Amino acid sequence: MKKKVFYSKKCVPPTPSYSQAVIHNGVAYISGQLSLDIEGKIVHGSVEQQTRIILDNVKTLVEELGSTMEDVLSTSFYFADNTVFPEFDKVYRQYFPKNPPARVATISSEIYGGLALEMSAIVAVDEDKIPLDNIIG
Repeated sequence: MKKKVFYSKKCVPPTPSYSQAVIHNGVAYISGQLSLDIEGKIVHGSVEQQTRIILDNVKTLVEELGSTMEDVLSTSFYFADNTVFPEFDKVYRQYFPKNPPARVATISSEIYGGLALEMSAIVAVDEDKIPLDNIIG
């Protein structure tokens, strides 16, 4: 089976070196998400604000993929330091109130743009529900 490259106009446009998501065999792999607005500008703020922006962006991609947040299988987070976890987890639990996905959280020496965190996700998808206009490769 061939991989499919996914693109949504409702989210931050990717640079030429990565895709918003790649789909293969009923699974979508969402690229790292940062606290960015729709134009790709960095949005600084509290850890709580950054987490909410990131998870809203992920939620938009998940829904554009024809899935829901309950279909998220796994998330990976990269934190600038270990003090941000409590604020992050408070928001995270609001997006995954029951049966949360598997999760990895690790400390990175630096997050792009001086932000507090970055997130990627793996999502179960029904490829027949994905609009063909969103598949670009």
